Order: sequence, then structure tokens, then C-alpha cells
Amino acid sequence: MIKRLIASHAAQQQHHNHSSSSSSFVIVTDASALHSGLNIRKTRRFLDKLEALLHSASNNWRIIPMTVHHVGPNKPKEYLPHQGRQAVEDYNQLLRTLAEKKKNYSLLDTYGITKGMPSYDGTHYPTASVALAQILLLYIRDYVPAAAAATTAAPRDGAVPS
Repeated sequence: MIKRLIASHAAQQQHHNHSSSSSSFVIVTDASALHSGLNIRKTRRFLDKLEALLHSASNNWRIIPMTVHHVGPNKPKEYLPHQGRQAVEDYNQLLRTLAEKKKNYSLLDTYGITKGMPSYDGTHYPTASVALAQILLLYIRDYVPAAAAATTAAPRDGAVPS
């Protein structure tokens, strides 16, 4: 699905007389960390594949990996051995180290944001989602200001973009 989205965006940019190298991509991902057992190797493989797709479509891209949220006190006990506080903190540290080594990465550290926030199951934080969305929108606005202006401006011939 991500491959189709990237290819579609690059094709639209070419259709509007932009080269694919001027297309901007910002991809935010949690890499299904909890669902892959907090396995940093699986996360790294996923991110490597994502990088390859982005390299093939554009020179202007950024990946924003997200850390795993804080482990709330009402996390079901059966998940604590493999998704408890220490396992999450260890994974998050490995992800931080990985992101620091990549020039086109910016880490969204949700762990500290969600710590102390209400969670209905110790994993999901609906109250924090609004704050996280706002942080992402501000980052994207600041990261891609020229690209955002170029893609939202009306074409010179007055045609409505498809």
C-alpha cells in the first residue's frame, strides 16, 4: 500500500510538470512495533524497505519513526512480560539510536508525551492523539514549507488539480 501511495504521488508531481526529485514525502510510522514483538531487526528491515521506495521516487523525503507509547498501569498482565515498561524502554532506545544515525529521520518520541496520560487499556492514549497529531502537523508544515506551497498553489493555466 505504501509503495502505491509513493508511486501515485510521484506520478501526480510529474503530471503537474514537476520532476520526481522535487516531490516531498514525509512518512510517519510506528512500524507495528508492538505487533512485531518489539523486534528492532523487523523495524529496521521495514524502514530499509521504506527508504528504498522513497529513494526511487524522490530526493526530498523524511521518515518519522514513532517510539512506543508509555506502558500504562492498566496494561493487561499477560502482555507485561514482552510489552512491559523495560521492554518498551529498551526498544525505544534502540529506535532512537537508529534514527540518530540517519540524516533523513526525525524521531517522534511519544513515550514521554503519553507518560501520565489516561489510557483505557495501558497501550492506547486517545487524549494524547490530538496532541501528537498537532505536533506532526506543525513539523510537516515547518519541514516542507516550499513543497506545501507548490502543491497547493493553483496551476498557471487555472486548471483545477486532479
